Amino acid sequence: MSERKKKALLISLILLLLLAGIVGAVICLSLKGSGVIHIYSEGKLVRTVDLSVGGEYSFTITNSRNNTNTVTIKDGTISVTDADCPDKVCVNTAPIGDDIHPIICVPNQLIISPEGAYEP
Repeated sequence: MSERKKKALLISLILLLLLAGIVGAVICLSLKGSGVIHIYSEGKLVRTVDLSVGGEYSFTITNSRNNTNTVTIKDGTISVTDADCPDKVCVNTAPIGDDIHPIICVPNQLIISPEGAYEP
């Protein structure tokens, strides 16, 4: 392979890596949430919370079988702080804020999800 072709190949590879980095950054930034959280119980939207409003408060979501989850808003995050489900996975899930992962309580059919990340 000639020296000229090696340089062209190297430049093409560098430009491709740069383009991939830019596309990756755009995707990561677009996945950042808006701070609006949707809470679904048994597949139905029951509450919308805007984490940018601030304040600290808790409320309880009760489904049709009288299962409960206590949801707490604090420091721009939302978490499940108590639940009557047997495994408590939702209680042990890290609070969410402006990220894209949900909090799910399978036994109580509760999903807490950033806007746009989950639609039933």
